[in-house]
Amino acid sequence: MHEMSYVAGIVNTVLDALETRETEVLRVTVECGGMTGVVPDYLIKYYGTATKDTLLEGSELVVRVVPVSAECEECGSTFSPDRASDYRCPKCGSYRAKILSGREFNVVNMEILPR
Repeated sequence: MHEMSYVAGIVNTVLDALETRETEVLRVTVECGGMTGVVPDYLIKYYGTATKDTLLEGSELVVRVVPVSAECEECGSTFSPDRASDYRCPKCGSYRAKILSGREFNVVNMEILPR
């Protein structure tokens, strides 16, 4: 249930970013990496509760999942590590890889209207 703390962070980030309180927030978009352990459906579920009585109340939360991508440190190929392949590089079989994406959690966009 750590998603509620992520939602609180989203709300605080957006409220801090608003230049004026005379705005209506329509939509907030976040990118959520596949390695974060965050369940996007729970973010959306808790968003309404977290935004109650704030400038974000009634706005929509859009969650874009960023797939995990890695670069093999042995052969340089880029791949999507997964349990099925035991997280090995599909080209050379190495376990040594650098994560390129999939750990991020960012507010990337907010749509607002002046009141």
